[in-house]
Amino acid sequence: MALGVTELLSRQVERVAVFRPLVREPDDPIIDLLRQRYQMPGTFGATYAEAAVLIAAGGPDRLVTHVLDSYRTLAHMADAVVVVGTDFGRDTGESGVHEELALNARLATEFDAVVLAVVDGRSRSPQAVAGAARGAYQSLSELDTTVLAVIANRVAPGQSEAVLAAVGELAVPVYAVPDESAISAPTLAQVADALGAERLLGDEAAYGRDVLHFVVGAAHVPVFLTISTTAAW
Repeated sequence: MALGVTELLSRQVERVAVFRPLVREPDDPIIDLLRQRYQMPGTFGATYAEAAVLIAAGGPDRLVTHVLDSYRTLAHMADAVVVVGTDFGRDTGESGVHEELALNARLATEFDAVVLAVVDGRSRSPQAVAGAARGAYQSLSELDTTVLAVIANRVAPGQSEAVLAAVGELAVPVYAVPDESAISAPTLAQVADALGAERLLGDEAAYGRDVLHFVVGAAHVPVFLTISTTAAW
């Protein structure tokens, strides 16, 4: 979604930037991806660890002030800023920041930004996705944000129409984006780096291919020893 929005904005304005209020690590993959793809500035407000310290020292207002200062510095360098919200504990199940939805909504208001609400459609029924979409809109509206649209992302192929039908009427447009495995697939180079593998054949160009499937070649020890002995003879 961030790539799509940035692509659209890059066609409308000369200078686009990317900002994330909170990140897990300073080298945030979303910021790095957008900066490299569009050669644009990008930064973040604070890491989650820094946010916990700021909240402990001065409450949520202290954190909001810190994030807002970082955002304003970046905003002066751009005609439009794509703000990618926090991850809501996506990696750990616990963000460490209480009322994270309210924090995102407050920051959107402080930034004078419209909100494009995105809900996850992976491995969920059309009814569950529709419920999440309606809930996201209602929650954000109650927090006084300006919701531009609601997008159900990575919906199972063939279920987009069922999701939209289950959502029914909302005051803003609702879209369902089918899951496309090629978008999230790692490259061969990324798999090799993660495994610490050594290339025996092929060239660098081959490492740019997407990995969509894998095959495991393995054998139990007795079978392996039998094959090895036969090969030795």
